[in-house]
Amino acid sequence: MLTRYVVLADRPVPDALGYLTAALEVSSRGLSRKRLSELQTIVAAHATRYDLLIITELDHAIPLGPERDTNAIFRLAAGQHVTAVIDQVRPQAIRMTSKNTDEVVAGAVEQALGHFSKGGS
Repeated sequence: MLTRYVVLADRPVPDALGYLTAALEVSSRGLSRKRLSELQTIVAAHATRYDLLIITELDHAIPLGPERDTNAIFRLAAGQHVTAVIDQVRPQAIRMTSKNTDEVVAGAVEQALGHFSKGGS
């Protein structure tokens, strides 16, 4: 019997590079071109492993929840850098906003269930 799994990741690999480059920008630091290129290569290779990649767009009208980073400059930079990384490695990623959440979640659930009913992997 073949076992199938659905794995949900709250912070996929492209997020790590986006947060890193945002932190470096906000702190006026940087990486060498070689190091940045190496990290971009790793992220691009790993990004192909996701069947579905959803990027959430920050809605500044929604108040921050408890224990959220309140550094607005970093939050803005992180959102921009994560989006830029995902646009580079997975331009077909689905954008989830405060207005289309139900639709995106329903599509994700449908795709996940499809792995079980159609024998996807």
